[in-house]
Amino acid sequence: PALEQFIRALPAYPGGFRGRGIVICGGGLKYFPSAWVAIRLLRRLGCALPIQLWHLGEHEVNADMAALLAPFGVTCVDATRVRAKHPARILNGWELKAYALLHCPFQEVLLLDADNVPVVNPEYLFDAPPYRRTGAIFWPDLRDLEKSHPIWRICGLEPRREREFESGQIVLHKRKCWRALSLAMWFNEQSDFFYQHIHGDKETFHLAFRKLERPYAMPAKPVQRLEATMCQHDFRGRRVFQHRNLDKWDLLLRNQRIKGFRFEDECREFVRELGGVWDGFMSAHEKVRPHRAMRRAEIPRGPVSIAACMISCAQREPLRADTLRALAAAGWSGPLHLQLEEHRGGTSAENLTADARRGLERSLATRADYVLLLEDDLEFNAHFHHNLQCWAPLRAGAITLAGFYNPGHRALAADARRHTLIVEPTAIYGSQAMLLSRAALKYALRHWDEVAGPPDLKLPRLAARLGPIYYHCPSLVQHVGRKSTWGGSFHQAPDFDRHWKAGGPASLPGTTPDA
Repeated sequence: PALEQFIRALPAYPGGFRGRGIVICGGGLKYFPSAWVAIRLLRRLGCALPIQLWHLGEHEVNADMAALLAPFGVTCVDATRVRAKHPARILNGWELKAYALLHCPFQEVLLLDADNVPVVNPEYLFDAPPYRRTGAIFWPDLRDLEKSHPIWRICGLEPRREREFESGQIVLHKRKCWRALSLAMWFNEQSDFFYQHIHGDKETFHLAFRKLERPYAMPAKPVQRLEATMCQHDFRGRRVFQHRNLDKWDLLLRNQRIKGFRFEDECREFVRELGGVWDGFMSAHEKVRPHRAMRRAEIPRGPVSIAACMISCAQREPLRADTLRALAAAGWSGPLHLQLEEHRGGTSAENLTADARRGLERSLATRADYVLLLEDDLEFNAHFHHNLQCWAPLRAGAITLAGFYNPGHRALAADARRHTLIVEPTAIYGSQAMLLSRAALKYALRHWDEVAGPPDLKLPRLAARLGPIYYHCPSLVQHVGRKSTWGGSFHQAPDFDRHWKAGGPASLPGTTPDA
């Protein structure tokens, strides 16, 4: 078998590695804020070890981001460049951890997941007697690797029941563990097979050490679970790490407060700090030359004129009436076209799409700068109209299509100062509150049949041809009810904020509100 063949050819320790250091793998909008928090807290706790941040290309960590980290003794390493010298069959996020361990310049390494927050200076772990004896510390996961699991047989190992590894943190002496580390890397290079049987990289280390009968140390205290967080401990049972794996730090701080999470306030302050110095990839997406259909868009000199268009049907009159009252209470006084059901004979989704098109066409007659497409089952932020008028992308005339309801769209860029996300247009769903510029709406209506699907899929994909798709953060609209009215899955915006209010006055054109 390939595994046994690789073991027979395992390379000897090559030497050339020196000293101790920390390696963190992470980048991009999803992981860079967490890495920033971990690095800032390590330095706050007095950790003086050199730190490397490994990433996969400039789209994850660019020169500006590396410059932000440099004052904290951090070197950014692009693994795609290292790969030219040290090839890897597969190298993605999980695989990167073993790869960075193998190729970083340190002989003794603390590997940290980007979303893992230390609560003490972890340098003392390198001097712990169990580590000095074995050269490796792994920490327990929540579950056991059962004796009946087929991976034991696949790897030619005697079946046993023992605790799975949780690889959010690893301490490793490379000279002592070189063969096992090399084998773990091989398992990750075959991730297209092994990840079908195990969850990511973590058991690749477990299997490699067992296969080569290499000893390791593991603290006895099990994982302490907090909300969205796994706490790990040292050999005396003291908390060392808080792996916030289910609520990674978010540049716009849409994070829950977690009871028992240490240094919560400090971490939040670090996120705010990052939001003040990093553009969150916004410039990369905003510098794209606009489509010719958008070149005549004018920056509004006064309040932006917006016409609303609500899609509904006669049977939903009570629900619609509640939504209209909520809209008025949120400060709305502009024109509103109510598009009741006109099309019958198709499916519910087909009828809805046809009615939405008719309503949007009729909304153009108002001559408003923008049209706000609304569903009829909503509640609104109390300052909805005010917040729209204050929103910087709208004031700047940058909007093709924008959203105020976000059930969890994938963000491409984020601007904490402007309360703005740029989102992936092909991943958008839900047309609860979509704002279209007049030019973008005309374009979408001309090309309506070029994209299949209901309005919430069709409109973003068409508008994305003209420019980036902006979303307000926090969400200013919430979906009410418990189930879809036309057969889709029901969803809500987790970041809806009923009381959030922008600080800048709506009457001052061209200003960026400080909220």
